Amino acid sequence: MGYHLKKVRKLKPLKKIAETDAIFENLKNVHDDNKSKNNVLRLSIDTKDRVKIGDFSRGGNSRVIVKAGDHDFGGEYVTPFGILDLTNDHVELIVTKSKVTADFMVDHLETYWLKSGHLNGKDTLILNADNGPENSSRRTQFMKRMMEFSANYNVTVLLAYYPPYHSKYNPIGTNMGTFGATLEWRSS
Repeated sequence: MGYHLKKVRKLKPLKKIAETDAIFENLKNVHDDNKSKNNVLRLSIDTKDRVKIGDFSRGGNSRVIVKAGDHDFGGEYVTPFGILDLTNDHVELIVTKSKVTADFMVDHLETYWLKSGHLNGKDTLILNADNGPENSSRRTQFMKRMMEFSANYNVTVLLAYYPPYHSKYNPIGTNMGTFGATLEWRSS
């Protein structure tokens, strides 16, 4: 009947818009122009899909016997949100039971900014993101909160978005396992 199996091409993006190459060139220019400046902080942010919590077997290997439920009943979920500081290769992972919103993201960016000591010495923030629904440049609440952050701390904020369907190039997603992570639980 003419049907045959095809190998999945995981490295090639599913879709490409006409502006993809221009967006990547713009990102490269922004990163290169600010790479050697001491007053610039580059952060990468991303959120992942919610994860059901409970005594479930995830198919992993362990040296100890773990009793897992044979069904995944239950309605509790957590959603991870990560901030990767590309100036010192530090990952902060925030796990929440609530929905990750624009306010949630900016609140945690602000908390990270203050507790990391970037208030003194950094006057420019480059924020890499994948232009998702919570942090899109078309999202009014996100833009409002980022402008307030910029005005409150006298910081220039450069939003450096990756092209649609290319979120795998966002450093927080690709390097999550290679850096030491600080896990912070927020029940907000």
